[in-house]
Amino acid sequence: MTTSVWGQAMRSDLTRAGAVLSLLLLLGACDSNESGMSEFLQADEVAGLGISAVSVTLEASLVNAGQSFQASASGSSDSGDEYDLTDTVTWESSDDSVAQVDDSGTVTAVADGSASIVASLAGLEASQTLTVRTADLTALELNVEDEYDECLSTPLMGVGTYSDGSTRELLDSPTWSSSDTNLAWIDKVGDDDELVLHHSGAVTVTATLDGVSASQDVTILDTLSGLTISPDETTVTVDETQQYTATGSWTDGASSDITLATRWSTLDTDIASFSDSEVGELTANEEGSTTVSAVCGGLTATTGVTAEELQIDSIYIYSSSSNSITLDTGDDGYELTLWVAYTDGTVDDVTDDAEWSEVSPGSSYISVGNSSSNKGELSISGSDSVYIEAEYEGYSDYILVIVD
Repeated sequence: MTTSVWGQAMRSDLTRAGAVLSLLLLLGACDSNESGMSEFLQADEVAGLGISAVSVTLEASLVNAGQSFQASASGSSDSGDEYDLTDTVTWESSDDSVAQVDDSGTVTAVADGSASIVASLAGLEASQTLTVRTADLTALELNVEDEYDECLSTPLMGVGTYSDGSTRELLDSPTWSSSDTNLAWIDKVGDDDELVLHHSGAVTVTATLDGVSASQDVTILDTLSGLTISPDETTVTVDETQQYTATGSWTDGASSDITLATRWSTLDTDIASFSDSEVGELTANEEGSTTVSAVCGGLTATTGVTAEELQIDSIYIYSSSSNSITLDTGDDGYELTLWVAYTDGTVDDVTDDAEWSEVSPGSSYISVGNSSSNKGELSISGSDSVYIEAEYEGYSDYILVIVD
């Protein structure tokens, strides 16, 4: 189990006492009070979590000069819990002329040689060796299989062979392509490239990096047996979005989310349309009803969607009681707030969009602001009472303001 370092954990009083004592001695020897306090807080946290060991993981151990990658640190307790310490440890390199590391654990290779990337935390320390040996990429090997079921997606990765004879994980992403994007295409999921398999057939997947290319022929199997989408027959407020998902089932009985591999469309894009960048995300454009279609593996599923304008249910001026508020002369500048409640159960602050006024009988001592800079703001110069009204979109509400 991996847990945030700031998360809950069992506290060990004896461990904490020992760590605190050690840090008190360290504080006495520290040249910098700020540094000493930081170390003290680290030790207290480590002791509280019961962390007894720290480890370092490098994304790569053999790289070219100029490449950067992420190092991570974790801590383990005697009880077997694991904690992510990447942002908590102090990072350093044993040789900054070979490799440098910043406070977040990002390592940058500077020149050929070897250096240790070190993570330390409250007296605990761990390191991994990084070798920088600059060489040219000579060949690529792809991790792509030769067969996949349709409507799935799979991460694209590869390894490189270099002029020094080494085989290395690729820190720089190749440029990936598919020979037939009607059958399969490349998509970016976070920082990773994925091959999305939409329909049965044959495609060639190609990767290119630093002028070196490699290809793999892929057969996409005609195995999808069922397709369903959700939600079914839903209503979406105009200008709001609705996320749709697709579930596929295959001839071997397996089922999975296939939203990414599904092509989404509506019969009337004026009423509702799908995003070009967020797969399955529909936006309601104007009032009306239309049909949503999802296609994958030669199968189609449909459902209806209705786009409706958001309707106002009521508006109300907030106060501690239903329709009055009592203030004193020292409350000059008190701000009233107008809320609108919609039929879908949501509420919104529309104070700045409302029209504010005093309702007869007026007052010489109490007034309400209605300019762009002071909507709903009360000006109080003496004791009196007056009704304040707020109007919004044809609705109105009022409140009795009493100043003692």
